[in-house]
Amino acid sequence: MRAAFAIVLLVSALAGCLNGVQTPTAPGNGLLVPGTLVCLDAVKHEGCNQEATLTPEARQANELSIAVNPTDPKNIIATGKDYTPEEAGDCVWAGLYTTTDGGKTWSNQNVPGSPWKHRADPTAPTNDFTKFWCATDPVVAFGPDGTAYWTVMPYQCDALSGSKTGRGVLPNGGFNDWFWTCSSMYVLVSHDGGLTWPDWQEVAFGPRLEHDKQWIATAPDGKVLLCWDRDTNYQLTSANPVADQLTPGTSVVSCSVSTDKGQSWSEPASMNPDWAGFTPAVDFDSNGTAYAVVVDAEADPTQNNSYVGPVRVTTSRDGLHWSQPVEAGRYALPPLGGENNWPVLRGSVFRIVEAPSIAVDRSHGPNAGNIYLAWFDHTTGEGNVSVAVSRDGAKTWQRLPTPHDDDPSLKADQFYPALSVGPDGTVDVSWWDRRDDPNNHLFNVYYTYSKDGGRSWAPNVRVSDVASDEQYSHHQNGMVFLGDYRDMDSSSAGAHLVWVDTRHQKADVFTATVQR
Repeated sequence: MRAAFAIVLLVSALAGCLNGVQTPTAPGNGLLVPGTLVCLDAVKHEGCNQEATLTPEARQANELSIAVNPTDPKNIIATGKDYTPEEAGDCVWAGLYTTTDGGKTWSNQNVPGSPWKHRADPTAPTNDFTKFWCATDPVVAFGPDGTAYWTVMPYQCDALSGSKTGRGVLPNGGFNDWFWTCSSMYVLVSHDGGLTWPDWQEVAFGPRLEHDKQWIATAPDGKVLLCWDRDTNYQLTSANPVADQLTPGTSVVSCSVSTDKGQSWSEPASMNPDWAGFTPAVDFDSNGTAYAVVVDAEADPTQNNSYVGPVRVTTSRDGLHWSQPVEAGRYALPPLGGENNWPVLRGSVFRIVEAPSIAVDRSHGPNAGNIYLAWFDHTTGEGNVSVAVSRDGAKTWQRLPTPHDDDPSLKADQFYPALSVGPDGTVDVSWWDRRDDPNNHLFNVYYTYSKDGGRSWAPNVRVSDVASDEQYSHHQNGMVFLGDYRDMDSSSAGAHLVWVDTRHQKADVFTATVQR
């Protein structure tokens, strides 16, 4: 499962490690104890943080997803936009990072069949992916029986559109981020915990950037749901792909389901043929009902025509026919700026989006069936994490207390939240946080949890033991970039976090487990 009165205590955010876990702070007056970081004798670790990108040394990644095997919590897989030179070439080629011992050791691989690798070595194996020159937006999930699913978006059907040609010369930069030739949705399947991926299926294919930004989830009965943005405007012939990309009102969400462990997929169906929404995140409840969160956007003239809009939730019994949405909250993005005129935070140049996250409580506890949302919001002029809950099947929504307990006078940004729910109903939330930098630039990963359905939160714990700097993480087009979403997962062993970490002056993938 993916995914208060605020408790403000003066506690040490990051204590030393003792007997395998971070030393806990004693509870006071029966309040929640801060989470404790699990410390491992890992092959490559920094304090209680473990690096997952190990080989080759040049491997870098951002825009990360993580999943924990429900049959074995020591089996964890993570994925990201991967820039390993021999695999990614001039573009990006999704990577996969696997551990079977709880994070002590990690193996690394990429989507098989990179055309850049084959171009350099004609004896390298080819497959269905070799016709694409980029592969991005990866997300991972485990089914209830331990089957692993890895969805990727391969795109660009020729070397020119997948290349950096034009970077530094053309006003839009290299071709690989705007001169679209094709796009697709694929799902790979692993039966050994993510070590090998022998099976895959193409779920959708289209011209230009018709298919984009997907999410995947599995139901208790093993059904797999894939939903993604589909912009039908890209089916039209046009000499101006940038103008097409910015045309409003053309994007819908498409969904497809598999009931045979990813061996076949239904014909894609539109989630929202008569209402607006994009960038879906999805999850299931214990009865197999699917829930999706999407956002809509409109220009905000008070923020240099940045964006504001609703956060909407819709439900489905079969993953193909969806209800009319309910507004669960609203968001605002910061003013436009930076190199590419995206919304950017104060002191930053990377683009920031609302990035909603959804998770459902599948436990048998007192909050079973609760649906939780988390998203980024800049309404107050600083970045904040908003959290909401529905206790009646997504019919009505209630805003929950803010999960971060920093001093508001610092005006520090919190951004890119991720949310998940454990098997016992514990609600886990993490985010990037700038409270430790008076210049509001460097950031750390922070975490909290709730045992009462989000009514109250534990004192925050700083998870990353070294702050990161955005300038060392880049997109395939060269711009500073951290990703358009974050992810986390929960198991009986704790909350499992993954993040882009730049302590080595490059974009590494780091992980940690927090017990609560």
